[in-house]
Amino acid sequence: MSKNRLLSLCIMVFGAQFLWHADRLPPPALRSLVGPAFWPMVWGAAMLLLGSLLLMTTFVPFFAAQEKAAAFARAHGWINYSKVIEIFLLTFAYFFLMNWLGFMISSILYIVICVLCLNPRTLKNLVISTVLAVCLVVGLFCFFYYGMGTFLPPPAWQ
Repeated sequence: MSKNRLLSLCIMVFGAQFLWHADRLPPPALRSLVGPAFWPMVWGAAMLLLGSLLLMTTFVPFFAAQEKAAAFARAHGWINYSKVIEIFLLTFAYFFLMNWLGFMISSILYIVICVLCLNPRTLKNLVISTVLAVCLVVGLFCFFYYGMGTFLPPPAWQ
């Protein structure tokens, strides 16, 4: 059995166990839609879905060819680790700046800078990434603030 098949089965078992334990949590208080079992159920379902997707990729020969190409690139030093380090440092900066800039501004900046780090720096990419970042962050804000009733970090000056 390949490592990916074993890993996918472990993830699926863990996700099923997560769902089973989440089902045993008490019902929500005050007739709320979101109770203590909501997020564990979401995580369990996500683990089941991702585990099954990983299991499916072990049977498709395209992904095996893709793994061979990645191994060949690693053997010849074609992997650019500087991009990984840039994104890692940007993520740390994002976490620290969220306290001062708030969720909306820091998230938009983070997404735009990440896209510019990974793609060629052109005006077209800047405009597209900014528009998509604003739409994504505003959508997430509306989902959490209005849909879930969760407060996201505001800027420090508010």
